[in-house]
Amino acid sequence: MKKQNAILRVYRGADFQMLSSCDIIADHGLENLAALQAANSAWNEVFFSNIKNRIREMLTGYFGIKSGADLKDITVELTGLQGTLLKHLTMLSTQIDSNFKNDRSRQKAILTQLGYTAYWDKAKRAGSQTALISLLEVFEKGCTEALRNELTAKKVSDVSIQYVRDNMRRMYELNVRQEGLKDSRKLITEDVIEKFNDIYNTTMSYSRSAQTLFSEKPVLKKEFTYSHISKQLSSSRPSSGNDIPEAGSPGE
Repeated sequence: MKKQNAILRVYRGADFQMLSSCDIIADHGLENLAALQAANSAWNEVFFSNIKNRIREMLTGYFGIKSGADLKDITVELTGLQGTLLKHLTMLSTQIDSNFKNDRSRQKAILTQLGYTAYWDKAKRAGSQTALISLLEVFEKGCTEALRNELTAKKVSDVSIQYVRDNMRRMYELNVRQEGLKDSRKLITEDVIEKFNDIYNTTMSYSRSAQTLFSEKPVLKKEFTYSHISKQLSSSRPSSGNDIPEAGSPGE
């Protein structure tokens, strides 16, 4: 009897993220059929449609998702909101550091009261949604009327404070919906991992060649770069090129 999950994934990051990234890259393949077929006749509409069908089967059969759009729509909104929240939280952190620099003990106390001390490093640098939500929960309780008045008196942005307070609940709701989709999946067996690996390997077999083909067209090249697409789905700043530790793939 084979040991469950003994077969290793050939990609990094979550399964749903890999499938969504490969699905998007296949979409770009369909959008650029003429150029790709000129380089390799096997890269035709049937080839890319088959990849998308296999991905859809995985999303439906093992993640309980009616279509890839369900997860991607939630992920896009979630990571977009995550990025904007992080920008406002960064602004607040910077202003607190600057405007309370003459009172380090108070500065530290405020950052602790708002959740920065415990969760900021993972939320910002590691792009952890879980850490960000934990920070927001502490922020909501810690940002009392008295503290808010103290901060605004020191010229800390009340606009950013209000944005964080207005959107923390939406961030939580979207995360719950995304996690619900993840947790609805069936047991991922070795056979399923093999199918996941095959989808990834098939995608990489043409996407790397497409990057070479479109090397003089940077925007188009990015549309076939797995790490770029993956970061768009998972990065705390979806449109940036900043690295997220679990995104991307070896050797890309």
